[in-house]
Amino acid sequence: MNPFDSPKYVYMNVGLFREGPHFCGKTVVRHPEVILEDRIVLYPYRALSVEWKDVDRDSDPIWSQGFWSHYTTGGFISGGVDAWPRFLDKIEESIQLYDEKGVVGLHDDQVVMQSTCMRNPGSCYVVRWDSPFGYGNGCFRDVGDPTTGYALHTCLENGGRTSESGMNNFFSSKFRLWHDGDADTMYWDPALGTPTEDEDPGLYHIPVEIKEA
Repeated sequence: MNPFDSPKYVYMNVGLFREGPHFCGKTVVRHPEVILEDRIVLYPYRALSVEWKDVDRDSDPIWSQGFWSHYTTGGFISGGVDAWPRFLDKIEESIQLYDEKGVVGLHDDQVVMQSTCMRNPGSCYVVRWDSPFGYGNGCFRDVGDPTTGYALHTCLENGGRTSESGMNNFFSSKFRLWHDGDADTMYWDPALGTPTEDEDPGLYHIPVEIKEA
């Protein structure tokens, strides 16, 4: 519908808002210029994993082994208005393939989206797990395990930073659209092939650099 005639569109899961006023003010997207126009951008749910055999998915991108078997998340999706209809057409193709194979319910949207990206070069970018990220100012030290990401709601002044370990998942998208990034975001196209850990360790591990406030 595009009622505001916007050149870009962002979908955010209710999980980014469920803490009431804890979205750091009323403005959601202060820097739309960081949203890519030519592709859909997804954030990772986890790093690539030898355990989950991500490399093996290239030969069979229509699969499902439950939660964690996918590395993309459906909680935050962005892209130009022209990229969205192209992506949705490809989503429909993936849904048909999953229906024919009978291996996943359509409620498992994240697996379907990842498969769509894997099958269609140039349609998606996934934010790399090792993208440069603005580290917190210490506000997460006393709230339990920072790797869960949910602690971001306690750090209002930072516009949704995640943990001090540089976590790059869909929660960090709030920070990027609030503060214009803090560093250059790096992307990769899953359709170009999934590298092994030896070939590209940055997709499997985050270089940890903790900075004091």
